[in-house]
Amino acid sequence: MNHLSAVSRWCNRILEVGWCAVILIIPGFFNLSTSRHFEPDKALTLRAMVLFLASIALISLIEQFTTKNHRDTQKSPEWQKFMAISVIIYVVVYILTTLTSIAPYVSFFGSFQRLQGTYTNITYVLFGLILVTHIREREQIQRLISCLIIGSIPVVGYGWLQHDQRDPLPWSGDVITRVASTMGNSIFTAAYLIMVIPFIIVHMITSLNAAKKHINHNTSHELRWIIAYICFIAAGITVTYASLSFSAVVRASDERYWWVYPCSMIVSACLASPWLIKAHYLERRESSVMMPVFVLIGYVLIVGISFVFNQASGMQYIQESAHGGSSWPAWMIVAVLLGTSGAVLAVTTPVLAATSRRWHVMHGSGLLLYAITLILTIIFTQSRGPWIGGIAGLLALSTIAIVTIWRHDRRRQNPRALLWARILVVKGFTVVIAIVALLIFNLSDHPTIVAWRDIPYVGRMGRLLEVDQATGLVRRLIWTGDEHAGGAIGLIRSDLTRSIIGWGPETMFVVFSRHYPPSLATIEARGASPDRSHQLFLDELITRGVLGLASLLLVMLATFRQGWRVMERADTHEQRLLAAAAMSAIIAHAVEGLSGIPIVATLLMFWIAIALIIVLARLPETAPAPEPPLPPEDAPAPPRRARRRARAPAEHAPAASSPTPRPTRLAGYAGIVVVTSLVSWQVNIAPMIADAVYQRAQSTIDRPSATMDQLIDGTSQLVTAISLDPRQDFYFLSLGRGLLAISAQRIAGEGLGTPSASAADLDALLQMTPFTLHTLLRQRDAVELLELAAMALERARELAPLNKDHYANLGRMFLFWYQQDDADQQLLIRAESWYRRGAEIAPQDVTILNEWAGVLLRLGRIDDADAVLQRSLLLDPTYLDTAVRRAELTRLRGDVDAAIDQYLAVIAREPHALDAQIIALARALGETHPAALARLRDGYVAALAVAPDDVRIHAIIGLLSDRAGDRERAAAAFRAIIERQPQNLEARRNLTLVLSGMLQYDAAYLEARQMLALATPERVNAAERAALDRLVEWLDGQRRTTP
Repeated sequence: MNHLSAVSRWCNRILEVGWCAVILIIPGFFNLSTSRHFEPDKALTLRAMVLFLASIALISLIEQFTTKNHRDTQKSPEWQKFMAISVIIYVVVYILTTLTSIAPYVSFFGSFQRLQGTYTNITYVLFGLILVTHIREREQIQRLISCLIIGSIPVVGYGWLQHDQRDPLPWSGDVITRVASTMGNSIFTAAYLIMVIPFIIVHMITSLNAAKKHINHNTSHELRWIIAYICFIAAGITVTYASLSFSAVVRASDERYWWVYPCSMIVSACLASPWLIKAHYLERRESSVMMPVFVLIGYVLIVGISFVFNQASGMQYIQESAHGGSSWPAWMIVAVLLGTSGAVLAVTTPVLAATSRRWHVMHGSGLLLYAITLILTIIFTQSRGPWIGGIAGLLALSTIAIVTIWRHDRRRQNPRALLWARILVVKGFTVVIAIVALLIFNLSDHPTIVAWRDIPYVGRMGRLLEVDQATGLVRRLIWTGDEHAGGAIGLIRSDLTRSIIGWGPETMFVVFSRHYPPSLATIEARGASPDRSHQLFLDELITRGVLGLASLLLVMLATFRQGWRVMERADTHEQRLLAAAAMSAIIAHAVEGLSGIPIVATLLMFWIAIALIIVLARLPETAPAPEPPLPPEDAPAPPRRARRRARAPAEHAPAASSPTPRPTRLAGYAGIVVVTSLVSWQVNIAPMIADAVYQRAQSTIDRPSATMDQLIDGTSQLVTAISLDPRQDFYFLSLGRGLLAISAQRIAGEGLGTPSASAADLDALLQMTPFTLHTLLRQRDAVELLELAAMALERARELAPLNKDHYANLGRMFLFWYQQDDADQQLLIRAESWYRRGAEIAPQDVTILNEWAGVLLRLGRIDDADAVLQRSLLLDPTYLDTAVRRAELTRLRGDVDAAIDQYLAVIAREPHALDAQIIALARALGETHPAALARLRDGYVAALAVAPDDVRIHAIIGLLSDRAGDRERAAAAFRAIIERQPQNLEARRNLTLVLSGMLQYDAAYLEARQMLALATPERVNAAERAALDRLVEWLDGQRRTTP
């Protein structure tokens, strides 16, 4: 037999460490420094790790063929070829649908929200291929299963923290009622965990079954080893929690602490290694058990030193957490103590020659306890789709296992075959009864059953068939649409060619706009277009067409076919159970996908399950002889070299005669790693860094009280993000918003200004250094900044020409520009053009239609505006903004009384519907129609009966009364505000002006003095303070001179 070279052996070691790290890290990973946090960052991290592993696998392949050390290949059975062909077809269809996509770049690299493009999906397949080609032993399979179980611990643990209200991180959503854990979504969390539970159950059964073949010995040593392993795992959990607590309370002005949580995941994975390598069998194990502790201590020291240094330099601050985040140093110390205790126990406890019955019983019992904990976490998510998927997976697991054992015993004429047959029949009847009970629970109107549906957790299973409210209605509308649009099914049927090849991976967000059901806007965010149908198979038909769905089903069919072959030819129940667990995980994923969305963790598990079945199919048919039971007395451990020779495969044996690799070949291998690292930086690491910079910039620009310098700084950061990821339209959109915010402040202080002689150049701006950019933005007039903003928004549209939001944003930008310069009618014409193009892409989006109608009204095209508003009303009669704009249209046609009637109807439905335009409306009606204005005021007075303490309504009453000439009523309204909010400067200012208009200068002067006392530097700037001083001085003069 050929021996592997040193390079091949090292490649195999790196690959094994790598695939273990992927399985351990990805489920629990999320990034607190970026704007997207969860799915995209998991995808980027997975892509970077697998790309590195692929480079190592390529080196290993080249090395084996170069040194003639590749294995002798035998002709694969037809059923294994079918598996390989199905996977190849799956990948080819992905590539084909990407090439024919309406947005090829997005289809390949993935959308900003998901990053689930062709590249990511090929990454899953590539990872599965690495597992298939480099897992060759049963021990590696056991290590794979252990990684799957240990990798789920952070997900389960964080879910329990959230359920127990001990999550140190301040998430904006509710993560207590329905835990979201490390997936950021309760459905995603449960969807992942239901794919892990079959492997836990099989591992538990295998361990408890092994206990029957062993007798007890050296129980004290085994107990110490178990305690050591518990200490290692607990240390990993504790250091992860400490890093979360650190991230919750320690705040810096930049991303300097981005590494704290990701590195804690790496440390946690290292602390799991003693269990994965079965250190209790290793005689020379000191380095294996001490190295993880050294990594832990090093990590804790680096975190501590970084914290002390940055705290001393004033580059961070501490933000208190309601859930104990400030105790992170104590948890770090506890983690070190736990890790050290585990290492001491592992080093001082004698090696085990074999494990006893008690070892397997304790192991199986621990897995049972963890399985219960994991199932409770699934329940805490309150996600019905994953619940059904999990139940289907467990039913599949038990059914496949029972049928296989029954067939096995029947072939051997074992009397137990009859018992298994009876169990199968009883199980079938039980399932039927459970289904009937579930239907009754969902359909019955009996008062008792209806009451049960309100019971927490249990009640959600009684709402599976709800399609007229909540998430059930959302899914129904997305799938089937309404009377105005056909939804996902309508999209699939709209184009025969696209029905076959799809619109392209990750394109639903942009192609769904034409088939968006307007009714969906009444229950979800208005104007938001879904990027998934919440149905796995519909998503396949939309994005990859019939070819894509057929390729997915073909892979699943080939997998089940191969899994069944494994169960037919396997020599041990353990192999059969593992194959059953893999198939049940796939079934759980498919059933959950009927109402869910595949995510990074579940798709990774999907391809791991497929790879596991292929690996099991390639194992030798003859299983190794079972380990003989040892006598009760202590059995001496065999020499370390003898044990290692017995366990190590031939290809891992030392090869003294292996040729030394040539320097040129080593240089070539290094070149492969360097090239793949550079590619990974460009397509994986740089986008993650860019998103972190983008997150910081957004938090600055979106701040309501942001100063000019802060806005400029945020805009400069956006330019940095664009330099790292120049194809991201969201970054250009935010750059446009930042430039608009700067121009708005410049307009407020200096007006529009005049354009410079040189034309605005966005590309030149993107090439500037931060210092030059700061100087430019401070020097340019508002009109030049608006030109740059228009260019940035236009660049965003060019990158994503099918995104309706970019057209609407351009329309809003030019409308804003026109409002600052009414003389330039061309700005309004350009705004109308962009709105019209947006409406062509999204004809059911009433928000865009209404804004378009508003521009048409400004252009005087009243009939055109009326037609657009009539369409909006037809699409969504409940949208209040349509009623507001129709009232405005009626007013512009000259029928003021009818317009007031319409306004009053709007106010009766929602008193704040006119808040944005009430000042303009008051100005328009005040001089010519004071009676109409008084009627409008009376409508707000009526609204006060429902909300007497609504200060905004009081303010509007004061405004309208003043414009209508009823200053007594206006003064009363502003006084009502001051009674409720004595610190309200705006109300005091308005009251002062009204009193002054009533010639009550003494009262106005006293009110102005009180207002001046409240105008502290924290609340007003120097210019506003000076204006108040002048007002007080003028009122003082008036009260002295007026008799």
